[in-house]
Amino acid sequence: MKLDCRPLGLALMLACPAPPEGETVNGLRTWETTETSNGQAVVQVEVPIQSGETGFILTAESSKILALEYVYAPNGSTILDWEQWDDKNSLTGAVWAEDTDMVFNWPVRSEDGPIDEGTWVVELVTVNGNGNYVGGHDVDVTVQVKTDDDLTTGSVSAMVVFADGVGDQTDVVASTELAVARWVEIWANYGLELEVTYYDSEIDADLSTPGEGGDRDMFEVSAAGEEHDVTVLIGESIDGSIDYYGIAGSIPGTMLATDRSGVVVSWLANAGGDGSFSEDDIRLYGETLAHEIGHYMGLYHPVESDYSYWDALDDTTECGNESRCDEQLGDNLMYPYPVCDWTSCVPQDQLSDGQTGVSHHYTGTL
Repeated sequence: MKLDCRPLGLALMLACPAPPEGETVNGLRTWETTETSNGQAVVQVEVPIQSGETGFILTAESSKILALEYVYAPNGSTILDWEQWDDKNSLTGAVWAEDTDMVFNWPVRSEDGPIDEGTWVVELVTVNGNGNYVGGHDVDVTVQVKTDDDLTTGSVSAMVVFADGVGDQTDVVASTELAVARWVEIWANYGLELEVTYYDSEIDADLSTPGEGGDRDMFEVSAAGEEHDVTVLIGESIDGSIDYYGIAGSIPGTMLATDRSGVVVSWLANAGGDGSFSEDDIRLYGETLAHEIGHYMGLYHPVESDYSYWDALDDTTECGNESRCDEQLGDNLMYPYPVCDWTSCVPQDQLSDGQTGVSHHYTGTL
């Protein structure tokens, strides 16, 4: 796959080999290990936390489906039990047996930290396609640990990649850059700084949902970046339609290169389907970018569109119907859909203190 840096005076980020165990690169102490699930299909990954370290992200890959079951603190206490998060409130996608890769960030919320010095244990299981626990399977694990002396400010590095031909459309590129400016504006209100580099690629402009479709486009694009950035792939459509503004690979997302390691966005859906960006379309486009990367940093919708599932945060209202949710949460950045009338849409740029805390505790916020 060819990936070209756009001529914006920014250095091309090249793929780097995995650092050796314990080496700190780009502010993250990173190491890799391979473990084999036992007869009960369990893999226990030890995560040693040193003095001053404030969070970690664990990325696991296997030939079998993976899920997180428990997290144990250095004193042996159970900090996370998957059964507490399989019903109406969403904390992390890691607890769901969905795919052959799994991403877990800890702490998730402000109240989950600070993390104690010592050895933490993250317990995973390997599962087959029928939902049965199966042992004896290798699991490749990468752990990245950050030290952050201020969890109220931080910077995220994003690699914005245009699919084949999209980067040649000057109006789309210009609108994307204006949308990124809107994204920067939103985040600045919550102590988040955005660093963006732009690239062209030869990926088909009809994008696939990350991890689906059988291609490895997201892996290849992410591999051209570094192990501290997030990937945003801009195409014309997603899975042959413009029904979705954007889709995040997972909640949270990894900073490594996997088949789900990024966000896909349809510029045409954000332009309203007519291919022409109005001022309101650009604002919505920017909110889409900030929203989808919000998912990637661990944020869920405060309420799902069926009004029966909510996030795990106490300061986002657990409303129960469309009118009340639109009224109480319609301006929230992570609301599941735009709130519009015949003339305009409500600006969606608000984050609660709890949501802000999640975004700053993401290990990729440095």
